[in-house]
Parts: sequence; structure tokens; C-alpha cells
Amino acid sequence: RGILPTLPDETMTTVWNRFQMDPVEYLDRHHGMVNREPRSWWHDGCPLGNGDMGVMAYGPPESSLFLFGKTDLWDARPFGEANYPSAGFAALRKVAQEMDARGFRELRERDRGRTRDDAPTIKPGGMLRLELFPSSKIMGFEQRLSYAHAEVTETWGLAGDRKPSARRYSSMPQPVVMTSFVHAARNVMAIHVRTGDHPFHEPVCLSLWRGEDPDMVAPEAKVEKSVGWIRQELPGGKPVVLMLGSDSEAFDFFEMGGRVFAKGRVPTETLTFYITLETGAEALTKARENIADARAAGFETLRETHRAWWHRYWERSYLATPWPSVEAKWYQALYLHACVQRPGCMSPGLQGNWIKENYPAWNGDFHNNINIQIVNWSYFTANRLELGEPFYRLYHGVLPRVTEDTKAYFNMRGARYPISMGPDGAETCSGQFLSAWFGSSGWLAPHFWWHYQYTGDLEFLRLYAYPMIKAAAQFYEDYLQEGPDGRLIAHPSVMMELMAACVEGFGTNSIWDWPVVIRTFQMAGEAAAALATDAEDRRRWAEILPRLSPLPATAEGVWKEFSDKPLLHMHQWEFAKFMAIFPMGLVGEDFGPEEWREQARRTLADHFAYWREHGDTPDACYRTIAGFGMVGPALARMGMGKESLEYAEMACKDADSFGPAGFVCNRSTHCVQVDTPLMMSMFLNEMLLQSYDGVIRVFPAAPAGDGALCFHSLRAQGGFLVSSERRQNRVPYVVIRSLLGNEVRIRNPFTGEKDRAVQVKIYRLEEGLDFRKQHQIPAMLDRLYFPGDIISFVTEKGNLYLVSKEIPWYVNVPQLTVE
Repeated sequence: RGILPTLPDETMTTVWNRFQMDPVEYLDRHHGMVNREPRSWWHDGCPLGNGDMGVMAYGPPESSLFLFGKTDLWDARPFGEANYPSAGFAALRKVAQEMDARGFRELRERDRGRTRDDAPTIKPGGMLRLELFPSSKIMGFEQRLSYAHAEVTETWGLAGDRKPSARRYSSMPQPVVMTSFVHAARNVMAIHVRTGDHPFHEPVCLSLWRGEDPDMVAPEAKVEKSVGWIRQELPGGKPVVLMLGSDSEAFDFFEMGGRVFAKGRVPTETLTFYITLETGAEALTKARENIADARAAGFETLRETHRAWWHRYWERSYLATPWPSVEAKWYQALYLHACVQRPGCMSPGLQGNWIKENYPAWNGDFHNNINIQIVNWSYFTANRLELGEPFYRLYHGVLPRVTEDTKAYFNMRGARYPISMGPDGAETCSGQFLSAWFGSSGWLAPHFWWHYQYTGDLEFLRLYAYPMIKAAAQFYEDYLQEGPDGRLIAHPSVMMELMAACVEGFGTNSIWDWPVVIRTFQMAGEAAAALATDAEDRRRWAEILPRLSPLPATAEGVWKEFSDKPLLHMHQWEFAKFMAIFPMGLVGEDFGPEEWREQARRTLADHFAYWREHGDTPDACYRTIAGFGMVGPALARMGMGKESLEYAEMACKDADSFGPAGFVCNRSTHCVQVDTPLMMSMFLNEMLLQSYDGVIRVFPAAPAGDGALCFHSLRAQGGFLVSSERRQNRVPYVVIRSLLGNEVRIRNPFTGEKDRAVQVKIYRLEEGLDFRKQHQIPAMLDRLYFPGDIISFVTEKGNLYLVSKEIPWYVNVPQLTVE
């Protein structure tokens, strides 16, 4: 479980659901990745991973390619001094406040060329090439990535050789089948080939290598009996070893030109390769052990234990909807999450653990102005909270370095996290003002707070969350200044990256930054109160909150980019205006000050009205806010179900942005990113279940439709697991498991009924309870509720509860089989 005091892997029994669904079979039947033709581009291949080791499988059978990566495979040289502007922060702030364009240009000229080549960079792990039946005609090729089993299966037939089986035209011969997976709990990849009717009539050849890097020592190739490996010393002194072995004695291994080669005539109908990738001082020893253990276990045993892990993962929580493209991205995002994030492993950067370039775009680093945040949104409601452990460990681990850098450059307390960084936490951004942007700390801290809210883990709050939140609040205390009206303001502030390279891009209290500041002081007070600590700080933070300037808005109540500038309509950064709704959670459809709620509604109305008139495409209203997917949840939180679904479907079908593997990539882009694909579960999370303010909302933004909706064991804040379904646009029941014994507060889910008010009953669920004898079962609560009412009741830790309605009665809801 890494640094997590407790492992939040709870799930809920399916006994009380009125729908039956096998999530593994459902996922295998409906979702996955299928290629009818071999993929020649590595980023279009099939991604595999276990949170540490990652593999991309691509290419045709006669040249099957496997790209290896690892989340901790970094150029580990110390970066040294943080890459802040050479001018002190006071000078930079003065230029921005005076809008001194000439002074700003002079500062830029002074720092021209300040981009450093020694920034930490994630590195590729190496390549494997298999040549299977290179002289044959390949027919009927299919490559299938199963999310359910986390394995790639390739099948193909052969023609064009002298063997009778390949010239049999009256019946189709059994195909060749190649199955590969990265084991869920071991750093081993298994590749298993079954020849079917096609024996290995020519030698099988392979090659193993790591590409040479001009800034690194050349890799060394070694062979020893039936294994071969590539070893290289990364900058900073960390060794990396890529090793391969087989279950066949037919191979002769040899080294040539810094690569490992093997060739052999295989007499059996099956062949298995085992490959491992390890880093660190004991890399070679661990690699040897991995190969030996894999050989001893054998392919079938490895596959069985691998599948068992993934099946448990999928049984944790699941859903079914009538929206196939959005549902597909929900499952794909959770699959990719488990491939790149696991407790105890390194937190993934922009490209995860699928790295081919020596120098990927932006060094594959950690971008803290949205990219790393969206990687860590989906798993909360989806009930996979343990996936956040690498994120928490990384950012808590660099807190001392960040605190020192903040004091040295800003002369302020607390922690200002870099806008971009490597694993050491040093600022690497070369932008003149972005490298001194203040918003990242308050952007990162909520993720720690959410983990506490969903789990109730006080030890996590004390050890990891509160130090982050407190450091952010201390920094903002020192960063804020008193405005002309006596209210506190933040200047200079930026609007995402809009015009951040010129002085005109600075302003006061951007709608991008200011909600972060407000939420930070709210969190700090709430966290300190939960721990009963820092009474003086809590008092001071409580006094600061009413002194903060309001959210920047026009006279008509529409949020604008800066409080000191007129409203702009920005095509590329329009999504940034909705930060207060999501993810900061200051306001929602029925939450937050009424003034803010009205501003949120007017801002959304203004946005849609403007872009319907000025957009160059019919869906311009959505494309202008498509950036990074964050507006879909904002629309859902404002109860705009129709718009939320339209936005989600547009984003999920955006072929211009996403490649076949789901990554942000197309043939004309210079980068490969996994950040946005990992957040795509948020669309359904927020449409089906919300709890951001402690009130459970079931189907709060699911638009009306004929199809049935159901979900099992999603997680709500306060420590609750929730299952429910909707049929004919009505919710028949909700099942809740209380993990902590907290009070349940749930917005009346029984809307759309014939009568405006609904008779609601709450039952404590116990084993053997027979609801066919309903009159013999006492209800904990039995009363009338209107739409929008909050139903509340006390729970006991570990118990389950049924929220039902009088008509139709719970047992009169027909059992639904989801296939």
C-alpha cells in the first residue's frame, strides 16, 4: 500500500442489487481495443502495464515489436538550482503591476536562452523484436487488447509455405495465437506463441536492444546460456537492465553491435518468452530472479494469477449505460490508470511508462498547472483510491525542497510548487513568468484533501494531506496583497498560459487562480479543525476568507478572466473560466453562495450564446471548452445533464486528439501524452454520482432517455459505497454501505414520479433479510420527501442500508440481467 496508512480497496456485496452483471464478461464483450491490421506506429499499439513496467505491443507477426518503459526510469542527475527568472520576484512583480512592457522585454532578454539541457528526463527502457514465420503470407490478422484480462491476443493464419497445413484450401487451418501480458504483480512480461496447425517450419529470431543516447554511455549487451540482457548506466548512476529468457532450449544467444540476438528452431507447438525490466543497484540480480521465477511458475500459472488481480480490480466497481462511447472511455481510463499507477511505484509523468524517445516532449515531466492534476481525478468516485499513492508520495516527498526554493526566491513561507518539475521537485520551466506562477500549490493540495474526505483516514490527513494544505495556505498568506478597497488580491496572476510570455498576460485575481486561493484557505481551516490543531492558524485563515476579493465578474454577473480587465472570449483557454465549479468545488447546482451559483449559470449561458454566434463549427460551444476535459464535470455539477453528455460524447469521439490506444496523439503532433485519457472516467462519475460537498446525489446529471443505467459500488465522500440504477427515467432504490459510521445525507433520488412527493423508507440490511415479508420488517425511517429534499440518517460502521420508496416496492422491481 506504499505510504497509505490503510488500503482503501473496499467493495460492496451485489446481493441487494436488482440487476445482475458480471463486470469481467461485460467488459470483455463490449470494450477493448481491436486492430484488424498491424500497427506500425508505436503509439498506436496496445498498451500493457502494472504501474511500474509498461509495454507497447505493435507491428506484424514477422516483425512483432515490444517497446518497454518504466515509471522510475529517469535521468537522475541533480538539477541543482531551480530555474527561476534571474530577476528577483519583487522586480518581476513590480514590472507586472506597472504593466511595464519595456521592463518586461529587458527581463526577457536578460534570460534569453535560459532553457537548460540538463532537466530531468524520463528515458525509454528498450525494444524487443520477434520474427515469427517471416517467409509466409499472413492472413486474417487480428490484434485484440482485452481490458478485462489486461492481455493482448494476436491471431493470424499462414499461407505460402510447403507444409500441407498451409496449402489446405478446403478448410481454414487453426490460426497461430500469440498472447502477451505484463504481469499484474511482477515485473515480468510473458509472450506465449501457440502454432496451431503451423509448426515452426523455420527458425524463430529475436533481437533485444536499447537505443543509443548521445548524452549517455553506450548500452552493454550480455548473454549467458539461455538468457540475454542489455545493461546501461543512466546519468546519475542508476543502472537499468532489460533481460529476456525463454522456456525453450532451442535458442542460441549471442551479442553483436551492442544488441542481444537469438535464433532457434523450435520443435514444440508452443513457445514462451519472459522479459523483465529493472532499475537500481540490484537491477541485474532482480532481473535474474524475475526470469527464474517466471520460468519456474510457467505461462499458465502466471496468466492465472495475473488475471485474478485484474478481475478483482474490475469487480471493485462497475457500471452500464446506454452511451457506448462515453462508457468505453470510463473503462479505458481505469485500465490505463492501473497500467501506470500502483502503490509503491513512481508517479507517472506526461507520458506514463510508455516511452520511446530519448527526450520526449517536455521531458515527460510533471506539469503542475493541469496535466498532473487530471491524471489524478478519475479514481475517487470510481473507487480505486489506492492509485493515488504514487502522486501523494512524490509531492509530499519533494515538499522540503519546494519549501526551501520558495523561501530562497519568493522570500515567503510555505510551499510554491513548480509549474513543471522532475522527480526532485526543482522548477524546470523556462517561461519568464510561468516559472514564477503561484497557483500550483493550491491546485495540488485538493487531491490530498479528497483522499481524506473519501476515506476518513485521519492518519493520512495528519502525515500527508495537512502538511501540503498548510504549506499552500502559508504561501498564499504571504503572496496576497491589500487592494485599493482593502480586500486581499493576487497579482500578478495568469489565465492558464494565455499570453504568459508578455506583460499583457498578467492581471489581478484571474478566474483560473482565484478559486484556487479561496479553496485553499477553506481546506486549511477544515483540515486543521478535523485534526484539532493549529488553533491560531485556523483563526487567522477564518479572518482571511471574508477579506478575499470576490470572484472576477462583469456587472452582469458573468465570470471574466481578470478582475482588472474586461471580459474576453478565448478560443483556446475558454475552459479555464469554470475552475470555481470544477475542480475547486466552490459552487454547484444546489451548493455554494447564491451569488456564485447565479454567476455560474450566467457564465455558462453567456458562453453558449457567444459561441453559437461566433463559432466556426456547429459544436464550437463545446470545442472551445474541450481542453483537458475538465468542463464536462463542471456542466454535470451544474445539473446540465444534456450538455454534459453532449460534451462528453464529443470529447470521447475526438479522433483528432486521441490515437487508437487512447493517448493524446496523432500523426502530426510532436508529443504523446496519457494525461487527458486518464481523466475520461470523470464524465460518467459526475453524471452518475456526486458528493463533493458531503451530500450524495444519485444520477444528478444523467439526461433522460430510454436506456437503463446502473452502477455498483461507486464511492462517495464521507466513507460510503453506493449502488443504484435508473429505469424508465426513475430510480427504484439506492443501496449504501457505510465504511466509517458517518451520517448519510442524500438528496432525494426519487424524482420524475407521478406524484411530486415520495414516501421514502430506509432499512438496515442484514444477511437473510427477506423483503417479500415487507410488513414484518421495521423501517429506520418512513416519511414523505419532496424533490430537492435532503434525506439524512445515522449509520453504523460496516453496515448496509437500503433507501427505497413505497411504490413500486423494492422487490417488485424486476431483476435485470446486464449482458
